[in-house]
Amino acid sequence: MKKKLTVQEYVVVASMLFGLFFGAGNLIFPVHMGQMAGSQLVPATLGFLITGVGLPLLSVAALGISKSEGLFDLSRKVSRPYAYFFTCLLYLTIGPFFAIPRCATTAFTVGIEQAVPQAAEQLRLWLLVFSAVFFAAALLFSLFPGKILTWVGKILNPFFLLFLGILIIAALVKPSAAISAVAPEGAYASQALSTGFLEGYNTMDVLAGLAFGIIVVQVIRELGVTDADAVASSTVKAGVFSSLLMALIYLAVTVVGAQSRGLFATSENGGIALAQIARLRDAGCQIARLAVPDRDAAAGFAEIAAESPLPLVADIHFDWRLAILAAEGGAKKIRINPGNIGDAGKVRAVADCCRERGIPIRVGVNAGSLEKSLLEKYGHPTPEALVESALGHTQLLES
Repeated sequence: MKKKLTVQEYVVVASMLFGLFFGAGNLIFPVHMGQMAGSQLVPATLGFLITGVGLPLLSVAALGISKSEGLFDLSRKVSRPYAYFFTCLLYLTIGPFFAIPRCATTAFTVGIEQAVPQAAEQLRLWLLVFSAVFFAAALLFSLFPGKILTWVGKILNPFFLLFLGILIIAALVKPSAAISAVAPEGAYASQALSTGFLEGYNTMDVLAGLAFGIIVVQVIRELGVTDADAVASSTVKAGVFSSLLMALIYLAVTVVGAQSRGLFATSENGGIALAQIARLRDAGCQIARLAVPDRDAAAGFAEIAAESPLPLVADIHFDWRLAILAAEGGAKKIRINPGNIGDAGKVRAVADCCRERGIPIRVGVNAGSLEKSLLEKYGHPTPEALVESALGHTQLLES
């Protein structure tokens, strides 16, 4: 009878537990928190780690140290009715009520959505098809629980860590913004620690730990450790190793989320942000164009331009003063539509400002910006009218 696991077995068991813990919420919440927390990343991450790593570790440890045979057995120490109620409620919470649906939707958002037609009805159809395939694969793995150590600990999780590591390293090598320059948003501006603390609950790992603990216990027994004290000790140690890995990944992903604010506004959720970062790096982006619709955006543009590793183009639609602010704020190119600005003197002011700084101007024209004289001449927007308008604007800028 073995008294303890080997180092290699500890690594595999910890890898399996990490793979069980690290689901959809574990990937999207830290990214979004990083975007929101910005320069308040450290206290926000500390709060997140307490509830997102510390409490789940206690859940696994509680099941191991108590030498219980599962969640129901652990809950029965309160009372049998409570055990039925709590066990059912917990599995419904980490199952069909909350966690299971987001497993498919997050994977779809990050990996599939950007490659399929974007019409709402088509997206729903693609999500339905993807969800059916996703849950069919999950069912296949579930039908063979004895292989969970092999599939999750030795195959799926190592590949996941490899691909996630490539993405994180690519993002960290060329950060899009300095974290210190990213202004915190929402509650993170004044209560970063407590907000991160609450955000950690959203991973639901403190609940999942109570369910996953018995899986760790069973796997350790299958590896030949049968003494109750040794099983309890091995369970806690595997939980510690897994938690350290989770904490490291959380920190790296949160940093990537904060740095992404140099090129992207705060996203609706972390899945979208992660997809944006991945597409940007995978495409080998060399220049970025940002819309500057108002003075707040112009101020933000200057902050981004100061830290961006990419040259930035400021896209101005109507207000000529925003073009000047963007030029003064570090834009490497200005895109304006002189027809929308209207006044020749204002267009010349933009040209003078850019000429002083050696900034090229991209001239934009469209059907809505055509001069009345050209509409009268051609009767309606035509290619010829657009070309004539563009040439006229170019002559004005060069004069």
